[in-house]
Amino acid sequence: MMLAALAYFVLPTDALPDILPVIGFTDDAAVFAALMAILGRTLKPRHKDAAKAFLRRLADEG
Repeated sequence: MMLAALAYFVLPTDALPDILPVIGFTDDAAVFAALMAILGRTLKPRHKDAAKAFLRRLADEG
């Protein structure tokens, strides 16, 4: 699903509506909102813990 959303944002067919003020970005916002809703339902606490541990390791290295 994430790849489909990314493909939607980079497709050249989506570039034309973005030229229109406000209206052009509503379809992008809808895709982003749908993706966030799907991710929110599928992420498990173990995924969040792994991400936090990864970010801590990155901070310690830098």
